[in-house]
Amino acid sequence: MVHAKTVQQHHFFIRHKNYLFRSVVTLSRLIYAAVAISLALIISTTSYAENIPATTGVVRVGDLAPGFTLKTIDGKSEVCAGEGCTGKIKVLVFWSFFCFPCQAEMPDIDEYNEEVKDTDVEIIAIGLDGHEFDNFVLPFIDKHKLKLPLTYDIPTEDYYVVAEKYGVVGTPTFFVLDAEGKVRNIQLGRLKVSAIKAMVESARSNAFCSDIIKPGARKVSEAKPSSN
Repeated sequence: MVHAKTVQQHHFFIRHKNYLFRSVVTLSRLIYAAVAISLALIISTTSYAENIPATTGVVRVGDLAPGFTLKTIDGKSEVCAGEGCTGKIKVLVFWSFFCFPCQAEMPDIDEYNEEVKDTDVEIIAIGLDGHEFDNFVLPFIDKHKLKLPLTYDIPTEDYYVVAEKYGVVGTPTFFVLDAEGKVRNIQLGRLKVSAIKAMVESARSNAFCSDIIKPGARKVSEAKPSSN
């Protein structure tokens, strides 16, 4: 799992390096890319992400999921989920190229998407990168021949529109919505496809799944400072 703020740090690093070296020859760009990816690997393997909650708590299991519509990365179509976009079970995968667990699992998720794409299940991969990082993301998509619906979240001044609505704090984060648009499961961190399949199957039943936030947890906005 990679904290969302770490992803933003990677973006900041790359954005400024591209500015400083925009007129450098191709060889220099290749050297930079290697340095950027190495830095991302070092940061993502630290203990920085330990002991963080699954989400901010703004969306909980049983809630009607916030509605959204996003264009696919290629701009050819739109995807939607949540309130106002029901009828199918939705698996939302918040990911980033600069999240190495995400990179590792995306081919498996894509393979699962091929199994379910003509059924009552829709998988949507929501990238927290953006078109300015297409030179990293698009080669990865091409290399692995990913066919599942891939989108970019809409960046704001300090975060992303959909990720904020859902309380995402790290990547990968999974939300499974039932056909009525209700949140049935929330999971932070890399998952095996077998676990995703189990969550999808449970979304077809009347029994709610359980998220990994403790039942007694409060939303971050509701938390009060402890009195000593």
